[in-house]
Amino acid sequence: MKDVLVYFLIFSAGTLVGYLGRVWMANRFMDYSGTIVVDTDDLTDKTVYSLVLDDYPEKLEFKKEVVFRIDKHRQSSNRE
Repeated sequence: MKDVLVYFLIFSAGTLVGYLGRVWMANRFMDYSGTIVVDTDDLTDKTVYSLVLDDYPEKLEFKKEVVFRIDKHRQSSNRE
């Protein structure tokens, strides 16, 4: 009987840790409002920033915090 209780506690602790890890990962890595694309224009040799939104712009007004991903097309940077 004691073994069953120990296994149940281990299973419950593992399930709780897995659930909390999934919630943390969802909040940490999937809550982006869009992407900022950083590219270099070959003709003028200037850095160009483009904003790609994942949702309608009107919805940004009601968010407390807006987070964007950075997508850098080229490996080299002017700001080294």
